Amino acid sequence: MKSRRVESILVDCDPVELRRGLKTLLENIPGAAYRCLMDEHWSMIWLSDSIQELTGYATEEFTDEGGGVTFEELIVEEDRARVRSFITAAVERGEPFQIAYRVTTASGERRWLWEQGQRVDSEGGGVLEGFIADITRVRALEERNARAHRLETLGLMAGGLLHDMGNLMTPIQGCLELLLMEDLAEPLRETVTDALHASGRVMNLVGQIRHFVKDQPAAEGVCQPDEVIGRFRSLLERLLTSAHTLHLELGAEGARVAMPEGDLELSLLNLVINAVEANPEGCAVTISTRVEVDEELRVLRLDVVDDGRGIAPEHMAQLFEPLYTTKESGSGLGLANAQRLIQSARGRVSASSEPGVETRFRVVLPTLQVSERLPVVLLVEPNHLLRQLAARQLGDRPTRVLAALGEGQAMDLLEETEEPISALVLGGLATPRRDALIERVKARSPSVTVILLSELLEEG
Repeated sequence: MKSRRVESILVDCDPVELRRGLKTLLENIPGAAYRCLMDEHWSMIWLSDSIQELTGYATEEFTDEGGGVTFEELIVEEDRARVRSFITAAVERGEPFQIAYRVTTASGERRWLWEQGQRVDSEGGGVLEGFIADITRVRALEERNARAHRLETLGLMAGGLLHDMGNLMTPIQGCLELLLMEDLAEPLRETVTDALHASGRVMNLVGQIRHFVKDQPAAEGVCQPDEVIGRFRSLLERLLTSAHTLHLELGAEGARVAMPEGDLELSLLNLVINAVEANPEGCAVTISTRVEVDEELRVLRLDVVDDGRGIAPEHMAQLFEPLYTTKESGSGLGLANAQRLIQSARGRVSASSEPGVETRFRVVLPTLQVSERLPVVLLVEPNHLLRQLAARQLGDRPTRVLAALGEGQAMDLLEETEEPISALVLGGLATPRRDALIERVKARSPSVTVILLSELLEEG
């Protein structure tokens, strides 16, 4: 009944008024109407002017006289066969079709388009008539929702995985520490030491993820980036292939930032791995630091630069989104994790790229002024490995650690510093000398906290 009513209106309508109404309709719908041949180029017979908003090309540019742009060549090459196969199958079945695909606009931008159409008969044979709309924002929202769902699933899995990782790493660390007690040749000792430090970074990462999953505050700590990068260089170099090189240009000696050493190492690791994976054919990676003034604030600027292939403009806005990656082997978590760690230290990270020239990741962190005093912790432990382990754990917090072999050396350290002692960490067995040290520290710093080393290590 409705179709008959429409037909009668069209028959009775004045042709001039009908054309005006159709023109108004086509100019205001959110998309473009078309009529095209079913040839190898989808040659356009007629297009509404809205096509320029979708593709950047004016209607006349799709004619031979206007330059001969074909709709076929706008469709991204990877989608062309799928689009043609889908539409051809629908036409053969005599059914209308709906399909989404990507196009490259006149400015080089990638967009998602949605098309609905069908075959109609005409004097010259069958043609396609239909409507095209821009669904780029809809697709982006769908992809973000999908990534959010995957992240939620990862969060649910993380609890059990973190527990298992911790259980696996504890005996590995213990075995490495036992190995260091042996009389090892220097090259092997260095390798085992590096392995022990790496296992410590794994445990640190486990702790960070646990804090993140449970929505707990981030760990605190202070480090000197130039020292951290210098020590971390050997591990970073092991990530490189023979086609990659690493250069350091460190110019921030003595500068301190409120970021745990492990967090800075992990951030650097992710940025360097990103450069290596993005340029499998090889590149030079340069890490540079310097102190400068940014909006009246003294900051440390850390740049990680590679001279590889660069990043396409359409990917720049999503670089730090979790699970977003343009690399076949990438997880899409490295840059997101680096950004999270840097932001937790009140810093920021940005990316810039000039394809074929360089890609630059810039980290900016506020520095601690020399006048800002850190709480002092006095650590007393005769065992070298336990003392190193405790000092490293304490060093991940905003503290200054004074490490001593025994009570006598601890007394000497007390004499050398004028600052109050915030905490006294004690290892070994209880002795009268230990009691005397406690009394001496309490007399000087009445509010000092006394902690047994075993409690500290269990806490870590």
